[in-house]
Order: sequence, then C-alpha cells, then structure tokens
Amino acid sequence: MNKAQLIDTLAVKVGSSKEKANQFISVFTKLIEDALADKREVKIVGFGSFATQKRAARSGRNPSTGERIPFPEKLLPVFKPSIKLKEKIH
Repeated sequence: MNKAQLIDTLAVKVGSSKEKANQFISVFTKLIEDALADKREVKIVGFGSFATQKRAARSGRNPSTGERIPFPEKLLPVFKPSIKLKEKIH
C-alpha cells in the first residue's frame, strides 16, 4: 500500500475527506520524524515502537579498485513490531 492508497483507505474508514486524511498522515509522520531526530522513542501500544539505533563505524572496500573506504558511525531509524502485530501477521 502506498501513501495515496493509505490516504484513500483512511478517509473511507473514518468518514473524512482525503484532504483531512492527508493532513493526519503528514502530521503523524512528522511527529515521529521529530521525535526520532531528538533521539526519543515513539511507542504505539499494540502496534510497535520507533527508535534510533547506532551503527558502528566500519570499513568497506571499493570493488573496482580494492581501496579500503571508511564508513563513519551512523544513527539509523528502526521499527520494532509489537507481539500483537507479529501474531497478527504470522
């Protein structure tokens, strides 16, 4: 499901306009983005949690030249599904 389909489905489910559904999705994702940027976790009971996780610095190799390339430490967003969500999918 892409964003447009999500907006359409949300609008139908809550009996709202597509514009309102789009606003809701936009604000919801922005709130999660802002929380993660502030290194805060977002927990949605029964669904899962969004958090950040550090990936350690590492080195790689350029396949064409064999030259070693350093990759710095990086902070990445992660999603951990709840047990309830895992059970529903499985």
